[in-house]
Amino acid sequence: MLLRSLWGDVLAESVMDPGGLLPQLRVRGLARAGHSRRPEITELGRTYLAARDEVRAATAVRVACVDTSTRTVLVEVSAWRPNEPVTVLLDQVVADTGVPADELTGRWLAADANCRARSADALILTGFRESALPLTEAIGVGGDEDE
Repeated sequence: MLLRSLWGDVLAESVMDPGGLLPQLRVRGLARAGHSRRPEITELGRTYLAARDEVRAATAVRVACVDTSTRTVLVEVSAWRPNEPVTVLLDQVVADTGVPADELTGRWLAADANCRARSADALILTGFRESALPLTEAIGVGGDEDE
């Protein structure tokens, strides 16, 4: 709601942030201090909001790599571009799934995605969860045959 209010016609000084989310939006590059240090939405923030409004569908996601130093995860999204890794936040995946970071690499998960996104920057993944099916065999995407 805070990010949407920064995108609207509301004056930035009248935008309320009772939950203290503005620093998190800044860290993620979705908002910044604009003219006279007033908060404003970034182009990435606009892209994010537009993508959030797109239709999402469940898809298989394979965790290719976990980087605990940057708190990010590279995933392959089977219904989007399975050979083009996408970066997502490690904390989001761990919080959604309950799977520890050191057990994620190589694991198949399910997530909701706007698979019609034109670029990795516009692809939004939410609702990560453990997969109920052995998806590596079911769709055969991204894994090595030698493993």
